[in-house]
Amino acid sequence: MLGRPVQWCVCMLHGNELPFQHLFEHLDGTRKSPNSYSGPIGKALEDCERLLIVRFEPIPATYLPDIESKDLSSDQRYLLDICSAVSLGQCPDSLRYRSPGKLGKVRWLTCANRVLRLYISTEELSENLITLATFIMKVYAPLWFLIKKESSCSNGGMHVFRAINFSRYLPKKLKKVIDPVIQRNSYFAHPENLLLTMLVDDDEQIRRKAVNLIIKARKIHPKDQIRNFSVPKLNFKAGAYHRMINWKGTKVTPPPLLNHLSNTDLRRLVTSDERRYEPFPCHTQAVERGVKLVTDAAIKVYGAEARDGYIRAKMSDSNRDVVRSCEANLEEAIRIQVEAYRDGDISLGDQMSQTIGMLLEAKAERARAVKRTSGSSGGSLGVSSATPAKRHGRDLGYFSEQAMESIHHDFDQTWKKFKVLEVNPRYRERILCAVCEHNSSHI
Repeated sequence: MLGRPVQWCVCMLHGNELPFQHLFEHLDGTRKSPNSYSGPIGKALEDCERLLIVRFEPIPATYLPDIESKDLSSDQRYLLDICSAVSLGQCPDSLRYRSPGKLGKVRWLTCANRVLRLYISTEELSENLITLATFIMKVYAPLWFLIKKESSCSNGGMHVFRAINFSRYLPKKLKKVIDPVIQRNSYFAHPENLLLTMLVDDDEQIRRKAVNLIIKARKIHPKDQIRNFSVPKLNFKAGAYHRMINWKGTKVTPPPLLNHLSNTDLRRLVTSDERRYEPFPCHTQAVERGVKLVTDAAIKVYGAEARDGYIRAKMSDSNRDVVRSCEANLEEAIRIQVEAYRDGDISLGDQMSQTIGMLLEAKAERARAVKRTSGSSGGSLGVSSATPAKRHGRDLGYFSEQAMESIHHDFDQTWKKFKVLEVNPRYRERILCAVCEHNSSHI
């Protein structure tokens, strides 16, 4: 359609989920519906967040990078935190009351969250649960955060090699399950992508090899020539990423991303630290959302101005969807806390402190969602650090001292509930439920 080749940058975050998905279905069976499972582990995941934390055996993570949590969604932050807990063998109380995210047909991230949550709450572990939890700690989670942190397409080839390398601890029977999946989805092991990785390698000899291969390929395949893109056969025993494929037995075509560079420019890159091409991401979740949105706009309305208006309106709707997701996660976490308080698992003081913490975290998540969509209306949360509520008459007690000062002063109904229900100390639980219910509905 374009009449020229383009660089293939297939989303590595989606690709990272596939080995875990196939391993899970191999060990526990497939789903019986979009939100439910057929096997014993899958069935236990549905309400695993209600379980108590038990003493569990730590599972060392292959690698957990130092990554800014503000760049992660709430589900991704949960994965990072629970991986740290499983790696240390200790789970903080604050993590126990957080929601691991809802299960869904395509949400394997939340499935991984729930597998680890089930692992730290099960005294008699099955072999399959241990296998899945270990795979998450050694392969799935480390790769996920490495892809997020090192997101340039020039890192794609290294991520494919890491997927192979991290999973070599598995027994042969399970390698037969995931190796074909890695092979089918190793788009960044294609010579066009692997050469981008080699071109920024720290080793000058590898950079020189990449330049020589590109120049040689340009002589055989002109830059405007359309080619058939096919994934090469991987060498799962390779000791380095640039040896994952057989260069002599593979058709090498020049990377379209480098078409603007002359051969002279390429040779300069061998001895220079400069990178002369755009570091497009190796994960394309945002791009896919954008393409779908533009496609929908072209179908629904006519004209550039109308499409622009349609897209802006949809982006605002999408922002509200993110906010509703924050609300759902917060509501679920508060429900778990209320049940724990009723069961006597935590004190009232701990309950208040953790509830306020979750409300403030939800406020920050809402602010991030609003910021991602410029020009959209954010509204206000049911919590704020500004303008402490005025204390009226009688002492409101321990609960009001910790909670009321963080409740947004504009919510008169919340304040009225406090004044009515605070009369008798035995109503404190009802106060808690009322505030949680009111504020979760306004976030």
